[in-house]
Amino acid sequence: MNEKKYLTAVYSFSYFGPKRTKLLTSFFGSAQKVWHADKKSLLSLGLKENVVQKFIDYRKNFNLESYFNRLKKLSVNFTVIEDKDYPENRIKTPLLSSEAEKSPLMVEK
Repeated sequence: MNEKKYLTAVYSFSYFGPKRTKLLTSFFGSAQKVWHADKKSLLSLGLKENVVQKFIDYRKNFNLESYFNRLKKLSVNFTVIEDKDYPENRIKTPLLSSEAEKSPLMVEK
């Protein structure tokens, strides 16, 4: 799994918006490390215990491979903030677009 996919997976957790995700990726060094962070490390950032537990539970039930295979089947492509082609006039959340529609769809947070 590449960094872009991990970042999208972190964003898919509804309690982590753009600012929180940026804080987490800055602290841990990558979205992959955020995704695999242990409870103690997440709590050390000042996240509420109930949010940390929800994230841990979310990861357990979230199948990364299945999620991205489903997006591929639906012809949904995505770009993340770090991509050079990320639109500058968009809010800083992942952008999903369908090849069939050729129109961008923002991920709602």
